[in-house]
Amino acid sequence: MNSQEKAAGKSLSRLQSHGRSALWLAIGLPLVSGGLLVWQASSLANVIGRAIEGGEPLDALLPTATLVLALLIGRAGLSALGDWLGTLAAENIKRDLREALFSALLARSPRQHDQPASGAAVTAIVDQVEALDGYFARYLPASAQAALLPLVFGAIILPLDWVAGTLFLVTAPLIPVFMAVIGIGAQAASDRQAQALSRLSGRFADRLRGLLTLK
Repeated sequence: MNSQEKAAGKSLSRLQSHGRSALWLAIGLPLVSGGLLVWQASSLANVIGRAIEGGEPLDALLPTATLVLALLIGRAGLSALGDWLGTLAAENIKRDLREALFSALLARSPRQHDQPASGAAVTAIVDQVEALDGYFARYLPASAQAALLPLVFGAIILPLDWVAGTLFLVTAPLIPVFMAVIGIGAQAASDRQAQALSRLSGRFADRLRGLLTLK
Protein backbone atom coordinates (compact mmCIF):
# COMPACT_ATOMS: atom_id res chain seq x y z
CA MET A 1 0.00 0.00 0.00
CA ASN A 2 1.56 3.32 -1.08
CA SER A 3 1.39 6.63 0.79
CA GLN A 4 -1.52 7.89 -1.32
CA GLU A 5 -3.61 4.81 -0.50
CA LYS A 6 -2.76 5.14 3.20
CA ALA A 7 -3.82 8.79 3.15
CA ALA A 8 -7.08 7.87 1.42
CA GLY A 9 -7.76 5.18 4.02
CA LYS A 10 -7.18 7.64 6.87
CA SER A 11 -9.46 10.19 5.20
CA LEU A 12 -12.25 7.62 4.88
CA SER A 13 -11.80 6.65 8.53
CA ARG A 14 -12.12 10.30 9.57
CA LEU A 15 -15.25 10.72 7.45
CA GLN A 16 -16.89 7.79 9.25
CA SER A 17 -17.18 9.97 12.35
CA HIS A 18 -19.58 12.25 10.44
CA GLY A 19 -21.94 9.31 9.99
CA ARG A 20 -22.34 9.16 13.76
CA SER A 21 -24.43 6.37 15.24
CA ALA A 22 -26.42 5.83 12.02
CA LEU A 23 -23.41 4.24 10.32
CA TRP A 24 -22.69 1.90 13.23
CA LEU A 25 -26.33 0.86 13.39
CA ALA A 26 -26.30 0.25 9.62
CA ILE A 27 -23.39 -2.14 10.19
CA GLY A 28 -24.73 -3.75 13.37
CA LEU A 29 -28.36 -4.38 12.42
CA PRO A 30 -27.55 -6.82 9.57
CA LEU A 31 -25.34 -8.74 12.00
CA VAL A 32 -28.30 -9.07 14.36
CA SER A 33 -30.38 -10.16 11.38
CA GLY A 34 -27.78 -12.83 10.63
CA GLY A 35 -28.06 -14.16 14.17
CA LEU A 36 -31.85 -14.27 13.81
CA LEU A 37 -31.38 -16.22 10.57
CA VAL A 38 -29.81 -19.08 12.52
CA TRP A 39 -32.71 -19.02 14.97
CA GLN A 40 -35.19 -18.97 12.09
CA ALA A 41 -33.52 -21.89 10.31
CA SER A 42 -33.41 -23.91 13.54
CA SER A 43 -37.09 -23.23 14.26
CA LEU A 44 -38.07 -24.08 10.69
CA ALA A 45 -36.15 -27.36 10.82
CA ASN A 46 -37.80 -28.13 14.14
CA VAL A 47 -41.33 -27.57 12.88
CA ILE A 48 -40.73 -29.56 9.68
CA GLY A 49 -39.19 -32.45 11.62
CA ARG A 50 -42.07 -32.54 14.09
CA ALA A 51 -44.61 -32.45 11.26
CA ILE A 52 -42.99 -35.17 9.11
CA GLU A 53 -41.38 -37.49 11.64
CA GLY A 54 -43.55 -36.90 14.68
CA GLY A 55 -46.82 -36.42 12.86
CA GLU A 56 -47.89 -33.70 15.28
CA PRO A 57 -51.16 -31.87 14.56
CA LEU A 58 -51.27 -28.35 13.15
CA ASP A 59 -52.34 -26.84 16.46
CA ALA A 60 -49.16 -28.07 18.13
CA LEU A 61 -46.98 -26.73 15.31
CA LEU A 62 -48.68 -23.34 15.09
CA PRO A 63 -46.62 -21.54 17.81
CA THR A 64 -43.31 -22.54 16.23
CA ALA A 65 -44.57 -21.71 12.73
CA THR A 66 -45.69 -18.30 14.02
CA LEU A 67 -42.22 -17.77 15.48
CA VAL A 68 -40.64 -18.56 12.09
CA LEU A 69 -42.93 -16.03 10.40
CA ALA A 70 -42.19 -13.41 13.06
CA LEU A 71 -38.44 -13.93 12.65
CA LEU A 72 -38.78 -13.59 8.88
CA ILE A 73 -40.66 -10.30 9.22
CA GLY A 74 -38.22 -9.08 11.87
CA ARG A 75 -35.21 -9.82 9.67
CA ALA A 76 -36.82 -8.01 6.74
CA GLY A 77 -37.50 -5.01 8.98
CA LEU A 78 -33.93 -4.96 10.30
CA SER A 79 -32.57 -5.17 6.76
CA ALA A 80 -34.75 -2.28 5.57
CA LEU A 81 -33.86 -0.20 8.62
CA GLY A 82 -30.16 -0.91 8.10
CA ASP A 83 -30.36 0.20 4.46
CA TRP A 84 -32.15 3.41 5.46
CA LEU A 85 -29.62 4.19 8.19
CA GLY A 86 -26.74 3.53 5.78
CA THR A 87 -28.24 5.99 3.29
CA LEU A 88 -28.80 8.53 6.07
CA ALA A 89 -25.20 8.21 7.25
CA ALA A 90 -23.90 8.62 3.69
CA GLU A 91 -26.02 11.75 3.18
CA ASN A 92 -24.68 13.28 6.41
CA ILE A 93 -21.11 12.50 5.41
CA LYS A 94 -21.52 13.94 1.90
CA ARG A 95 -23.16 17.10 3.22
CA ASP A 96 -20.42 17.75 5.78
CA LEU A 97 -17.69 17.02 3.24
CA ARG A 98 -19.16 19.37 0.62
CA GLU A 99 -19.47 22.12 3.23
CA ALA A 100 -15.82 21.62 4.17
CA LEU A 101 -14.70 21.71 0.52
CA PHE A 102 -16.70 24.85 -0.21
CA SER A 103 -15.30 26.55 2.89
CA ALA A 104 -11.74 25.61 1.90
CA LEU A 105 -12.20 26.97 -1.64
CA LEU A 106 -13.80 30.21 -0.47
CA ALA A 107 -11.03 30.75 2.08
CA ARG A 108 -8.38 30.71 -0.66
CA SER A 109 -7.28 33.89 -2.38
CA PRO A 110 -7.82 33.99 -6.18
CA ARG A 111 -4.18 35.08 -6.48
CA GLN A 112 -2.80 31.90 -4.97
CA HIS A 113 -0.80 29.86 -7.46
CA ASP A 114 -1.83 26.51 -5.99
CA GLN A 115 -5.52 26.95 -6.76
CA PRO A 116 -7.07 23.68 -8.02
CA ALA A 117 -8.25 23.59 -11.60
CA SER A 118 -11.91 24.46 -11.99
CA GLY A 119 -12.71 21.08 -13.53
CA ALA A 120 -10.99 19.21 -10.72
CA ALA A 121 -12.81 21.29 -8.09
CA VAL A 122 -16.21 20.73 -9.70
CA THR A 123 -15.57 17.00 -10.06
CA ALA A 124 -14.40 16.69 -6.45
CA ILE A 125 -17.37 18.56 -4.97
CA VAL A 126 -20.08 17.02 -7.15
CA ASP A 127 -19.14 13.65 -8.64
CA GLN A 128 -16.41 12.32 -6.37
CA VAL A 129 -18.25 13.24 -3.18
CA GLU A 130 -21.41 11.63 -4.58
CA ALA A 131 -19.43 8.45 -5.27
CA LEU A 132 -18.90 8.09 -1.50
CA ASP A 133 -22.58 7.17 -1.22
CA GLY A 134 -21.95 3.64 -2.44
CA TYR A 135 -19.00 3.18 -0.09
CA PHE A 136 -20.68 4.26 3.14
CA ALA A 137 -24.27 3.20 2.39
CA ARG A 138 -23.58 -0.21 0.87
CA TYR A 139 -19.94 -1.33 0.69
CA LEU A 140 -18.96 -0.70 4.32
CA PRO A 141 -21.97 -2.51 5.86
CA ALA A 142 -21.67 -5.33 3.31
CA SER A 143 -17.95 -5.82 3.99
CA ALA A 144 -18.59 -5.97 7.73
CA GLN A 145 -21.29 -8.58 7.16
CA ALA A 146 -19.05 -10.63 4.88
CA ALA A 147 -16.22 -10.61 7.41
CA LEU A 148 -18.20 -11.11 10.64
CA LEU A 149 -21.28 -13.16 9.77
CA PRO A 150 -19.33 -16.38 9.04
CA LEU A 151 -17.71 -16.03 12.46
CA VAL A 152 -21.12 -15.52 14.08
CA PHE A 153 -22.54 -18.51 12.22
CA GLY A 154 -19.52 -20.61 13.12
CA ALA A 155 -19.72 -19.73 16.82
CA ILE A 156 -23.43 -20.64 16.91
CA ILE A 157 -23.21 -23.81 14.81
CA LEU A 158 -19.93 -25.18 16.24
CA PRO A 159 -21.52 -26.63 19.43
CA LEU A 160 -24.22 -28.29 17.29
CA ASP A 161 -22.11 -29.58 14.38
CA TRP A 162 -18.35 -29.21 14.70
CA VAL A 163 -17.70 -29.98 11.00
CA ALA A 164 -20.00 -27.24 9.67
CA GLY A 165 -18.87 -24.81 12.37
CA THR A 166 -15.20 -25.41 11.57
CA LEU A 167 -15.86 -24.80 7.86
CA PHE A 168 -17.43 -21.44 8.67
CA LEU A 169 -14.52 -20.42 10.90
CA VAL A 170 -11.84 -21.55 8.40
CA THR A 171 -13.37 -19.91 5.33
CA ALA A 172 -14.19 -16.61 7.06
CA PRO A 173 -10.65 -15.10 6.74
CA LEU A 174 -10.64 -15.79 2.99
CA ILE A 175 -13.55 -13.43 2.32
CA PRO A 176 -11.63 -10.16 2.99
CA VAL A 177 -8.80 -11.44 0.76
CA PHE A 178 -11.13 -11.89 -2.20
CA MET A 179 -12.75 -8.52 -1.48
CA ALA A 180 -9.31 -6.87 -1.55
CA VAL A 181 -8.50 -8.45 -4.93
CA ILE A 182 -11.77 -7.17 -6.37
CA GLY A 183 -11.22 -3.75 -4.79
CA ILE A 184 -7.83 -3.30 -6.48
CA GLY A 185 -9.41 -3.69 -9.92
CA ALA A 186 -12.30 -1.41 -8.98
CA GLN A 187 -9.89 1.27 -7.75
CA ALA A 188 -8.04 1.35 -11.08
CA ALA A 189 -11.31 1.76 -12.98
CA SER A 190 -12.46 4.47 -10.55
CA ASP A 191 -9.19 6.41 -10.98
CA ARG A 192 -9.56 6.39 -14.76
CA GLN A 193 -13.14 7.60 -14.49
CA ALA A 194 -12.18 10.38 -12.06
CA GLN A 195 -9.46 11.65 -14.41
CA ALA A 196 -11.85 11.65 -17.37
CA LEU A 197 -14.53 13.50 -15.37
CA SER A 198 -11.99 16.08 -14.22
CA ARG A 199 -10.92 16.84 -17.80
CA LEU A 200 -14.52 17.03 -19.05
CA SER A 201 -15.60 19.25 -16.15
CA GLY A 202 -12.69 21.61 -16.75
CA ARG A 203 -13.52 21.89 -20.43
CA PHE A 204 -17.19 22.52 -19.65
CA ALA A 205 -16.32 25.24 -17.11
CA ASP A 206 -14.03 26.91 -19.66
CA ARG A 207 -16.85 26.91 -22.23
CA LEU A 208 -19.22 28.53 -19.73
CA ARG A 209 -16.71 31.29 -19.04
CA GLY A 210 -16.29 31.74 -22.78
CA LEU A 211 -20.03 32.33 -23.20
CA LEU A 212 -19.81 35.37 -20.93
CA THR A 213 -16.97 36.74 -23.05
CA LEU A 214 -18.94 36.23 -26.27
CA LYS A 215 -21.92 38.12 -24.85
